[in-house]
Amino acid sequence: MKILTPVNFEKYISQIEEIPILILFGEERFFHEQVLKIIENHIFKTKSEKNLNCHVFYGTENNESDILSACFSYPMLADHKLVIVREFDKLKMYDRDSFLKYIDNPQPSTILVLSAEKWGDSDFHHKIKKNSISVKCIPLYENQLFNWVSKKFLVYNIVVGKDIIRFLIENIGQNLLNLNSEIEKIINYVGSGNTVEIHNIAQLTGFSREVNIFNFQKVLAAKNLSASLRIGLRLLEQGEAPTGMIIQLMRHVVNLMKINENIRRGKKTTNELMKVTGLPYYFLTNMMKQSKNFTTEQYRNSFNYLAKADLHLKTGYQTPGLVMELLLYRLIKD
Repeated sequence: MKILTPVNFEKYISQIEEIPILILFGEERFFHEQVLKIIENHIFKTKSEKNLNCHVFYGTENNESDILSACFSYPMLADHKLVIVREFDKLKMYDRDSFLKYIDNPQPSTILVLSAEKWGDSDFHHKIKKNSISVKCIPLYENQLFNWVSKKFLVYNIVVGKDIIRFLIENIGQNLLNLNSEIEKIINYVGSGNTVEIHNIAQLTGFSREVNIFNFQKVLAAKNLSASLRIGLRLLEQGEAPTGMIIQLMRHVVNLMKINENIRRGKKTTNELMKVTGLPYYFLTNMMKQSKNFTTEQYRNSFNYLAKADLHLKTGYQTPGLVMELLLYRLIKD
């Protein structure tokens, strides 16, 4: 069957009544939830219909017998029943033949949705896919996030500056579930037809212009030790996960190294660097300057320092504050 994207799935929603088996696969959980919401709105007229006829199973908790039993039963006071299997890739399958028999001859009144981060490549998985509609739920590229966030506000006729959209992306990250949650908070607070100001973002998300992970990376790359220590320790006080901060720093160092290496090879324009790094323009402009602050040897050393800090955090060898102080000193001074 054709593989759809979450964006064009709604155009094919009527097909789930003809082919009542749907596969959602990919790492972006937001799109899984978005497609499920579209299906629910399509097949259920009321909340009570959904409560009576929507059954959710988990691959880590249920087996195929539980799922098939729900699939074969008839809907109550509705035209269709919705059976959702989350984490299908973790399901322990004891009787694959029975499951495939159902896939070959599904109950017309049951919509079966199999949700998985990764879809297998075995004959079993191919047979299911052959008889189903598939939706690929992959994360957006960094250069697509800006438009996605912008459209969220545009739906409510809310005016939001480009710098604020970048600020949201830089601080909340690329996880669409998290981004969507914070955007909804802002929309509900500001109201349709109004303007988002930076103080709204700081008030509702807990981020400020100075104390945020993006600014932390920025002052570190600028080799500003006092600012790095102040912001880094404040982030820890605010509940930022220290291992998460290490991952963010590692990613930033990798990107700086890529930029530095490609500049040395003659790729010096932002368009050239955007192609080879995959980074959007608004990140690259600052990072091109930052990348010049470290030598090749310092980049190599940085990975060792970050790896040791991560190990110390996970083993409880030192307190998070002390680990962060030592790490920042070594990254900047060595």
